Amino acid sequence: QSMGRIAEARQAYDALTYTGNTGLLVRRALLLSPIMGTLADVRAERQQFETQVEHLIESGVQLIDAATEVGQTAFFLHYQGLNDRQAMSRLADFYLAACPSLAYVAPHIDSGEPYRAKPRVGFFCQTFVPHVVTIYFGHIINSLACRNTLEVWLISGNDINQEVYNSFDGRTLKVPHELPAARELIATLGLDILIYLDIGTEPVGTFFAYSRLARVQCALVGMPVTTG
Repeated sequence: QSMGRIAEARQAYDALTYTGNTGLLVRRALLLSPIMGTLADVRAERQQFETQVEHLIESGVQLIDAATEVGQTAFFLHYQGLNDRQAMSRLADFYLAACPSLAYVAPHIDSGEPYRAKPRVGFFCQTFVPHVVTIYFGHIINSLACRNTLEVWLISGNDINQEVYNSFDGRTLKVPHELPAARELIATLGLDILIYLDIGTEPVGTFFAYSRLARVQCALVGMPVTTG
């Protein structure tokens, strides 16, 4: 699948149906080519993708932790250059039905407590390393953290690379890759604002965004298409 040999990947998934692994069933249904063919190929693949999403919704598939069981996003759909709104919305409908715990709400959201005079702002990215997204936003985040008007946190499932955030004057939180435990840990921060750098590029942040972990949540243009 990672090499773009989609027909072979589909056969490999079919050979594993005996395991009853629901995550593999979903992965097979949502296969997308990393390299596009002709426009006709693109349209045919998109039609198949949308049809498979509807089949998944009708099947009543259930998941416990979408990030670890499925472990992929519709990343390659966005490179087809067509309108993703409907496809991504239906994909979200599927995941919310299959994994209701994705709609987790942090306890402080409805607590009635007033906003802090100095808002607590979290930036989430699964890989704060020297790549295009974190380099692009790194100077902005570093600058915000140096101000006395915000309490800034970097949140990630991996270590923060100090080459990019060497002047970061805020706090960091490393979370596990398993969604339930990670959500609970982020909730303890009581964030006022949570900003995702790149929803859609990897599964953990993508599935975090189904939850309400802060009173205000935003998506930056690390993946400049609709989240659905």
